[in-house]
Order: sequence, then C-alpha cells, then structure tokens
Amino acid sequence: MDLQVVDGGNLGAYKVVDVTSGDVVYRCVRWDDAVLFALGCLSAKAADWVERKRVEAPKVSGRLIGAAHLYVLGRVYLLKGGEDFAVMSEFQDGVVYNVWWPGDGAVPRCTCEDYQRSVGLYGDDAITLHGRVVCKHILACALEILFPRKKEVISDGVASDRAEHACDAEAG
Repeated sequence: MDLQVVDGGNLGAYKVVDVTSGDVVYRCVRWDDAVLFALGCLSAKAADWVERKRVEAPKVSGRLIGAAHLYVLGRVYLLKGGEDFAVMSEFQDGVVYNVWWPGDGAVPRCTCEDYQRSVGLYGDDAITLHGRVVCKHILACALEILFPRKKEVISDGVASDRAEHACDAEAG
C-alpha cells in the first residue's frame, strides 16, 4: 500500500490517502494521529516502536512523528556499503540529508541543521534518546533498519547483514 498524509484544507483535518486509488482511508484532526495511522498500515510493529519511544522520551515525540512520516513516504535509502543513508526532505523536493550509521554502538550522525545545532547544546536543551542526540532523519533510518521497507540499495549492492541482524534483534 502506498500512502500519503495530506492536510484536509480549511477544515483543519488531515487525511490518509491511498496514492494508487486516490481513496481517503482515514480522517482525523491531528497530524500525529494521521501519521501513526499510516505507519500502522505499513507496519504495526513500527507504529508500536514509535509509540513506546514517545512514552519513554516525550521531548523526542515531534521528531519521532517526522521520522514516521519520512518512513511512510519511503524517503529513506540505504547507500552502498551499508553504513550511510540518504534521507530525502520531508517537505522540500530535491533536498537530501546524509546520515552516517556506523553500527557497533557508535553514534549516528546527520548533515541536517537540526542535528548540527543540537550537537552543540548541552543539558536539558539537547533533544536526546537514550543519551544520544537525534533528529528525525536518524530516527527514520532507525525505522528503516528495524522494520525495512526497501531491500534495494542506491548505487548497486544489497542491504547490509548488520541491518538484517538489527531487525531480527529489535523487531523480532
């Protein structure tokens, strides 16, 4: 199923639309409800993971919803080599952010301004999950690793074994 979350216009409502048929499959008044509904249609486990993380770290909630939206839109691509991702912007066509995900417990990094700004903050101002600065692009990559939508890799190659093992460990 190929879904899109759209603003319902002046009514202040949001719709989840099946892109193939054009049918509206869900309506609601909150953006996060629409995104979580669409995510749940693709992967109930991914939606549960996002909800658990929102409860664990409320300050990260907005970034988790943005990550879920990127995942629903299919804008996360594993690059050849298995440690890098290209994440297309949520709302700006042609804008791509690079996420380096080294694995082995190392800290992922992103080229977006939000992440770069957050890395310089300390204490309560930095938005973290499990003590690590995160942006929606890093969280979208986590969703793609844990609950893969795509097996293809940009620039030839195949999805890394590390991502496959991460999916088995967290999602299974």
